This record gives sequence, C-alpha cells and structure tokens, in this order.
Amino acid sequence: MTYRRLNTRYHEMSGYTRNVLPAARAVRPHSTPDDSGAFCFADARYQSRSSGVVLGKSESCMAVERLAAEATRPCVCCRGGLERCDVCQGRGRSEDRDTCDYCLGLGYASCNFCGGSGLVGYDAIPPELRVGAAVERIREASRQLDAMMRRPATPSPGGELQQGLDEDGRTLLALNRVAATIEDSLHLLQAEKQSQARGNQDLSRAIRFGLKRAAECILQMRTVMKNMAVSALRLARQSKHRTKDREIAVKRAAFYVSLLKRPELLTGTGFERALLSVAIERLRKASASPASGQDRSKEKP
Repeated sequence: MTYRRLNTRYHEMSGYTRNVLPAARAVRPHSTPDDSGAFCFADARYQSRSSGVVLGKSESCMAVERLAAEATRPCVCCRGGLERCDVCQGRGRSEDRDTCDYCLGLGYASCNFCGGSGLVGYDAIPPELRVGAAVERIREASRQLDAMMRRPATPSPGGELQQGLDEDGRTLLALNRVAATIEDSLHLLQAEKQSQARGNQDLSRAIRFGLKRAAECILQMRTVMKNMAVSALRLARQSKHRTKDREIAVKRAAFYVSLLKRPELLTGTGFERALLSVAIERLRKASASPASGQDRSKEKP
C-alpha cells in the first residue's frame, strides 16, 4: 500500500510538486539573510525571483510581497499537509489492535496532493518566482526546525504518558511537514540546476544547505520516535493485565522499536521520503571527498 500510494503521487503530479505546513505556520519570506544560515541570490538572472534583490524601495516591497504570497499559498486539498489515514480510517490501528504501519498510529497521513507540505505545488506558481519561492520555503522550514530542536525531547513522567505520547505524535507530524517542504524545494532547485548549461554556485549552495537541514530533521524524527517507543512501553507496564489498552500499548511499543531498527526510519510508512533519503546519501558521499571538502570549507550559506 505504501509504495502504491507513493508511486501514484509522483505519477499523478508532473513537474515540480509537493509542499507543506498550514497557512498559519507557512513560509514567511524575509528579504535579508539571518541566523538560520540562509542565503540570497546575487546572480542577475535571479534578481526578479529572489528576496535578496536590489530594487527601488517600492519595487522591492512589491517583489517581496508577491514572492511571500506565492510561497505561502496553502494546498487546496488539505489543512497543514495532513489528511485522515484511509488505511485505518483515522483509528490509528487495525481491527486486531495492531498499530497502523502507514500512519504510525497517529490517524493522519501526508496529503497525497501536496505530499505533506500543506503548500501549493510549484507548478501552480509563476515560473519566474519558483526558484525564489523554493529558497524562501527552505529558509522558513529551517527556522521551524531550529525552533522544534530547541524544545526538550524527553519521555514524559508516569502520570502524563498518554499526553506525552500524543504530543510527540504532533511533533512528528510537524517535522514531517518540514521534511516535505525541503524535499519539494530541493526537487525544484535540482531540476533548475540541471537545466543550466553551467553550474550555478548559488543553487549548489542552496541545495547543500537544504540537504543538511533535511538530514538534521530526519535525525530529530528518530529522537522523537525513540521517546514514543519509551512512552508506549511505560504505558503498557502501567496498564492492567489482559486489557485492551495494555494490548494496544504493547503492540505500539513493539512497532516503534521495529521502526528504529530500520536503516531508513520511515521506510514502508506513509511518511517515507525516498527521494530525500537518496539525495542525502549522495551529499554524504560527496562530502566525504577530500577535494570537495576543501572547496566547500570556504563557502558561506
């Protein structure tokens, strides 16, 4: 089921697709670099697309506002990049009380139209604004990731196990939106780079920055999943023997532990990021090259 839906999503949507985050939490572009490690395009070719353009005051404001409007347009088929899981009908488990392996027992899965980002697809954005919108979305996703990583990620104490488990689930969904946003944006930027006769250093730097943050996002998702496994196990131990709640908690804990043992955390689930995983692995191999490490040590994102 997972691979069927994954393939269907990519074949149904041509060009640059998939994006995330509810409108209230969507990308809010900024016109200058900040402490997120973001970047601006200096190339004249991208002056009309980027938020780092040098224009007259009124023209600059209009350009930034238009880019912001396009970059934050929400997906028309969901709210926040999520939809009710159609495998378990939102219950989070099957009839035999096994945790739904598609939605991880959360009852929600990534929207098939936007891929989980909650944002309109790039094919709906004017061509001249797509590169700038992709950069802004990566920047905002990076800021959101930083905010989530600053929160304490520890299992909840005994009396609050279910509440902590639910909170971790919401955090996992939020991280999924970040990963989906970055994946969509990288897909567009990589295609743009390949279409150019010569390599563009700004695009290359933006792509590497996005991949780095995506890898950190997936690592954070693994940390949250560990906490969920611990909380589910503690909840099972607290429940009375031979009860429905205990059986569900035991199976859920076992499922989360099995996910942590997989080479790729979310393989075979509705939150799998196959293309992103491949891209991250390529970045790791490229970074391992001594020559490439010397060249990139001088770069500033």
